[in-house]
Amino acid sequence: MSCKVTIPYSANINDILEMGRREATAYNCQFSGDTSSGAFNVSALGGVFNGTYIVYEKVIEILFSNKPFFIPCSLIETFLRSHVK
Repeated sequence: MSCKVTIPYSANINDILEMGRREATAYNCQFSGDTSSGAFNVSALGGVFNGTYIVYEKVIEILFSNKPFFIPCSLIETFLRSHVK
């Protein structure tokens, strides 16, 4: 099941991506990309999350091409918004 999450940001995009890389390492996530776009794949919460992201001016668009069906997009969005400033 796919979902799209759009998150505004005000911090430096390099800092945000560095935080993402650190978190990815902590959760054994595959993460590749730069300040314009990238991809991720992680097994967590009993399922697989994978997708891509695109960085626009002050907005990050994350498209989950796969996520556990029992985890709603709204919960994912709330979690991500709490970590991206």
